[in-house]
Amino acid sequence: RRLRELQDRTGGFNAFIPLKYRNFGNPMSEIGEVSVIEDLRMLAMSRIYLDNVPHIKAYWVMYGKATTELALAFGAGVLFLIQAKTIKSKSKMTGFQKDLPALSALDKINALATTVGFPLFTAGILFGFVSARINWGTILSGDPKEFVSLIVWALYAWLFHQRFTQGWQGRKPAILAIWIFTVCAFSLIVVNLFMTTHHSFWTTPR
Repeated sequence: RRLRELQDRTGGFNAFIPLKYRNFGNPMSEIGEVSVIEDLRMLAMSRIYLDNVPHIKAYWVMYGKATTELALAFGAGVLFLIQAKTIKSKSKMTGFQKDLPALSALDKINALATTVGFPLFTAGILFGFVSARINWGTILSGDPKEFVSLIVWALYAWLFHQRFTQGWQGRKPAILAIWIFTVCAFSLIVVNLFMTTHHSFWTTPR
């Protein structure tokens, strides 16, 4: 609130950059990190509440490339469906819709996010397999988050395949990107809070 009020009085801020806290290698390492959902919530609420600040920056280096690309594909998919529905119904564009990019631009963002995000997500899965083998002596331990991650990878692989071998464009990849992000949100919220997992954001496995 103070930041918003100060911006109203001075107009001196050009950007707001909510940096993610990382607990590795600092004196406060005992404090746990927040989840990816909290990171994305912070960005969303910043854009809504700090509407008097011209730019809200997502510092992707601290969020991680895979998370950033997946969130980008999800956001482009949602905006694509909103824009397409408005155009199809021939409704008058109001509010933020007047500032949305063209459908072709949103589709290109989705394609770019898929092109970069899927290989990174795949690399993360493979690294997880290697790490699990070293630490627990097995690739899969029956943890629910492992199975959800494999489901996400399968959906992501399907999106990647359909886009670049079958020529998918527009509505279909937008919807699939939204579903992929929804499954990730299920893993981050439901699995972390209500299931037993050793891939938890808490400092000790539950």
